[in-house]
Amino acid sequence: MKVNYDNLYSGIGVEYRIIGDLFLLGYEAFKMPADFGFDIIASNQKAITLQGDQQEKRKLIQVKSRKFNINHYANIKKSGAGVRKEITLDFGIQKDVFNRIKNTPNTYLVCCFIEESGDGTFSFPCYFWLSGEHLNFLQQQKHKTFIFEDNKQFFSKQH
Repeated sequence: MKVNYDNLYSGIGVEYRIIGDLFLLGYEAFKMPADFGFDIIASNQKAITLQGDQQEKRKLIQVKSRKFNINHYANIKKSGAGVRKEITLDFGIQKDVFNRIKNTPNTYLVCCFIEESGDGTFSFPCYFWLSGEHLNFLQQQKHKTFIFEDNKQFFSKQH
């Protein structure tokens, strides 16, 4: 199997970005050495030790990222509102990992956008979190669908 090192390195970079943000929120977060469906483990040990929090709040996190650039944008004209730029990206996840997140307490899927500029630099305009409960809810909605393809599951709107 040929490894795409650009994707490997950008994926690891995003995982460490999420870890950094978790530290800023007061959690301890670490990249798991083996990937069994979760990339990051986070805990509230600081709150337990320094603030007397009696309950451990461990979180297991799977991170997915998608690169895009200026060529992915489409101009969408809205009546009376002018023109805005819009982008649609799919996030792929293996079906067993998706089900593990849905069925395991305190688990999250983090989807991160990576914008590539023409000069080789990147920015992270946004990311969003979905808990296992969120994924269950979304899967039950009639106006949304999950598409299975090559052992990956893609979330998209039905047209």
